[in-house]
Amino acid sequence: MNKAKSCLSILISMLLAGSTLLARADVSVVDLYEQTETPTLTKSNNVTSELVMQLDQMQETMRQMRGELELQQHQLQQLHQTQLQIFQDLDKRVQALTNQSPVANSSESTVQSFTQLGHQTALPATASPKQEDSGVDETAYHKAYAFVEKRQYTQATTALQSFLSQYPDSKFIPNAHYWLGELYGLSGQSKLAIVEFNTVAQQFPQHTKAADALLKMGYLYYDQAQWADAQQVLKRVVSQFPNTSAAQLATQRLTQLGREGHV
Repeated sequence: MNKAKSCLSILISMLLAGSTLLARADVSVVDLYEQTETPTLTKSNNVTSELVMQLDQMQETMRQMRGELELQQHQLQQLHQTQLQIFQDLDKRVQALTNQSPVANSSESTVQSFTQLGHQTALPATASPKQEDSGVDETAYHKAYAFVEKRQYTQATTALQSFLSQYPDSKFIPNAHYWLGELYGLSGQSKLAIVEFNTVAQQFPQHTKAADALLKMGYLYYDQAQWADAQQVLKRVVSQFPNTSAAQLATQRLTQLGREGHV
């Protein structure tokens, strides 16, 4: 009997000891979980917050860039439209202006002087398109120039480029280069316009368009605030083509350069 009670006491003691060990083990597991899991969650949350912040910053930058691009496109469209309207208005005045002094009014804007001079001096230099004995190159040139008269400037540019490629020895080569310079200038492609005008002035210095081409180069350099280049080219107009309307206009612009303090 005493032996049985002793065994029972031992068994109860072992059960109590086992329960205690299990409870301690559970506490240890919970502590370990908390120690390992909490930093991981915190780190993950921090990374997510940083990514969200970076995304917000990128979106704001894109919105700003989009706004600036839209503003530049609007300004470019307005400039092109203004130049186009001036070109069209002056077309109607060509006939009247040919009987007047070619010297531009000093109060006119650069774009107006640029376009006006082109119409006053360039048109009479071309041969009559009504001649029945015109050569193939002459016919091709007048077809290209017809686009200019119709104010179809994109087609005119393509046709003149094609003419230069197909008829490199034509007597109308200077005319084609000159009108390409006009078209590039009106479309805001100043560098290409300068190349075309310079071709006329350098390769065909005796041509009737040479003085005007050189003057247009000076105007374009002025528009781009390249004061030294503008002064150099305008002085060339005065020295190479004295007593011409181009020289008078060049003198006016040189005076304006000095008055504005650019040279």
